[in-house]
Amino acid sequence: MELDEALKASKMPMIVVHFDDNFETTHAEEYNMENFELAEWQIESLARMLLPSIREYYRNPEYTDAVNERMKQQNEELIDV
Repeated sequence: MELDEALKASKMPMIVVHFDDNFETTHAEEYNMENFELAEWQIESLARMLLPSIREYYRNPEYTDAVNERMKQQNEELIDV
């Protein structure tokens, strides 16, 4: 049995990530992701962990300026169409 077939047959959700010699990601393969489901407590736990970083990111004036500029450009492109 080939590796692909074995991974699919396992029914276990997984992502296989391939790296080059410099440890840069070359590609990723997903298997059985339809079997992947997070419990509500896992989602809430992840959200609690990420929230402080997200708040800090959005407080950064450089970010807000860049987002505002990007939105302005997108609006202008939509108007031109």
